[in-house]
Amino acid sequence: MDTIQVIIMGEAEARLLVQKIRDNLNSLADDLWELKNREGWKALGYPSWRDCAMAEFDLSQSRVNQLLSHAQITRNIVADSTMVEKPANERQTRPLKDLPPAQQPIAWI
Repeated sequence: MDTIQVIIMGEAEARLLVQKIRDNLNSLADDLWELKNREGWKALGYPSWRDCAMAEFDLSQSRVNQLLSHAQITRNIVADSTMVEKPANERQTRPLKDLPPAQQPIAWI
């Protein structure tokens, strides 16, 4: 039986990987938002967004909703300015969820 040797990563490589994962999660949220709001689920033959999300993704409905909310809030925050730093993750946007869209950028700053 062959032994697989695992090379333990250093801090710099680990930091790069963490950033890559964060970027991919934010991209996932943006992609879900686009599939839902541009009605890609209809093009795939689903009768509803919920049916599509449940069939296509191994995520709970609540997690899909969290990611969609994150994508929308991020869009609201950066809509008027490229100078504003985007939220790094969904957890950062959770406290803004219940605010009106116009107040989300103000609260973020």
